[in-house]
Amino acid sequence: MNPIMSPSDRRQVLILNLDTFPAKNVSQIRLMEAEGYGFTVVTNDIRRASRRVFDAQDFLRSQLVVLGGLRSKIATVFSMLLRQRFHHVELYAAGRLALLYVLLIKLFGHRLVVIERGDIGSLGYYDGLTRLSIRLAYRLADRVIYKETYMEEPLRSLTRAPLAFAPNCVERRPAESHGRRAIDFLWANRVIPQRCPEWIAEAMADARLADRSLVMLGVEPDSPLATHLPERQRRLRALAAPNVTIEDFIDPEPYYGEARFFCLPATIVFGNNALLEAMASGVVPIVTEAPGVGRIVEDGVNGFCTPFEEEAYREAMVRAAALSDEEWQAMSRRSVETVRENYSAEAWARKMMDVYAGIRAA
Repeated sequence: MNPIMSPSDRRQVLILNLDTFPAKNVSQIRLMEAEGYGFTVVTNDIRRASRRVFDAQDFLRSQLVVLGGLRSKIATVFSMLLRQRFHHVELYAAGRLALLYVLLIKLFGHRLVVIERGDIGSLGYYDGLTRLSIRLAYRLADRVIYKETYMEEPLRSLTRAPLAFAPNCVERRPAESHGRRAIDFLWANRVIPQRCPEWIAEAMADARLADRSLVMLGVEPDSPLATHLPERQRRLRALAAPNVTIEDFIDPEPYYGEARFFCLPATIVFGNNALLEAMASGVVPIVTEAPGVGRIVEDGVNGFCTPFEEEAYREAMVRAAALSDEEWQAMSRRSVETVRENYSAEAWARKMMDVYAGIRAA
């Protein structure tokens, strides 16, 4: 069992209001533990996998708290914020209890750091209470950490807190395989308004792609989703041709080494965690033009980048499928090199150490 950190440990960070603790968060906690920080991760665990993922890591300085019912959630968080002192609290600002958490964090004198993970681009889809809690969190934050280039401008209009740009990172991976891969196209993301998985599914009915395969990971149970998303997921399933396999929200890691192309038609592309993981494993990306995307994907060099148009995206998939083995292997190697040089775990850790030092100084 992981040790519970002393309340007096001022290098302990509270991570609050996570829906779940996913595998993609493991490397970042491990990196910051190596720098002497520990984390108390509080989650609602809506996918019922957080404990399994967390405990498999044997973290030395961190612990996981899985919340129960409504009363238990309020009592647990209230007690933590009242009785313990943290280096700072990292809050995910959406959710029905986020407003209460923001008020408690400030009431008990904790430093509030808002982690912007995409809510800034989805405010119009939330109910009034959630929009209020998100806006209040931005306004009262001591710092906002954002991961996508498009987020900076709207954030500056909503907060006076210092902004810190810290894009996602990928740890070094085993040598990638350039042999024959069984999956032609891979989608590994949630279905949200800014993404167009339907374009990929429909493209697979094109006669030019009939002998190719597509695997789509990320379809979620309908119950916890915003009202507009279940219908999109049902439509996605209805569009699926026989050469399309659709799976639930499962760990994509085993699929990266088997896929040739990673598909992400979206208005928001830069810094997508699954995109970076896939590229680090030698999967060639097919993306659409979006803010900052040129920092990751260079069309014709390490992947494909098309206008944000369904027909243009389909043609890119056709061109990708027609690559020779030698052409694909060259792109695959350059895809790996891009992530190793610009989005390494070491670079991310240096950035976050500077951010944490600034929070402490403030």
